[in-house]
Amino acid sequence: MNQFSDHRPLGNETFRGVLKTKRYASRETRHFLRVLKLFQDELTTQERQTLKGQALSGDLSGAQKGLTTLVARGREADEKG
Repeated sequence: MNQFSDHRPLGNETFRGVLKTKRYASRETRHFLRVLKLFQDELTTQERQTLKGQALSGDLSGAQKGLTTLVARGREADEKG
């Protein structure tokens, strides 16, 4: 028996650039991931991946709070500099 025979796609796997979260994540999580894409230019890759991981693991409220904090810090830095 192949060790990967019962493999099921995880929420963050991609296939040709399409997220496979549609079947495996709640509507709220999918919505958050779409919103997260809107802030792609304001966040680092590490920040985006962290927030995405939080949302997909079920900590949606923490991911939303983190996004709010990071965006606010970025806008404060823009105003000062």
